Amino acid sequence: MSVRIIERRRDKAEWLAANLKNTMVLFGDGTDVEFLKAENIQDADSFISVTESEQTNLLSGMLAHHLGVKQTVIHVSTTEYMPIVQEIGFGAVLSKNMSTVNSILRFIASDQSETSVTTFDEIDVDVIEFCPDSGSKVTKSPLSEIKFPVDSIVGVINHHGHLSIARGSSQLTDEDTVLVFAKSKTIPKLRKLFEV
Repeated sequence: MSVRIIERRRDKAEWLAANLKNTMVLFGDGTDVEFLKAENIQDADSFISVTESEQTNLLSGMLAHHLGVKQTVIHVSTTEYMPIVQEIGFGAVLSKNMSTVNSILRFIASDQSETSVTTFDEIDVDVIEFCPDSGSKVTKSPLSEIKFPVDSIVGVINHHGHLSIARGSSQLTDEDTVLVFAKSKTIPKLRKLFEV
């Protein structure tokens, strides 16, 4: 798996490049159409925009979607932009404001092996938290060798409090918790991968 980070501040881009392994850091602007084209953004499987600016996240996500990225994920602080996202019909939306609700959901459903962290019914995208069963398919091979449903992607792995971005070479254990971005229709297939 190839990960590229776009950073518009030179000092931060240099720091990221020096400190992140297996990651290409690009000094540029994620809202610059020519820059995105020059970087062949259309070949990317996923585009995740999580800057502090909702407008930047929305615009760069829209551009990536327009240029042919298969899946886009954007971060917003409010639901003010949800009508735009629904109208365009692209990707998943994450919101920090959902974190309190998520904590309550996890507490209520703590005896379940999966928890729907965030659901946006209008765009049919969920972020699901899975805890793999010992001996499940996802614990037997690296992620790149597992046949995940087309409309799903493993995003984050939590191993004893250490968070990491999922990569093709990542190997899950029954001690991990993972966040999976998926269309609702894929959840039964995903469940089979995480259960024995």
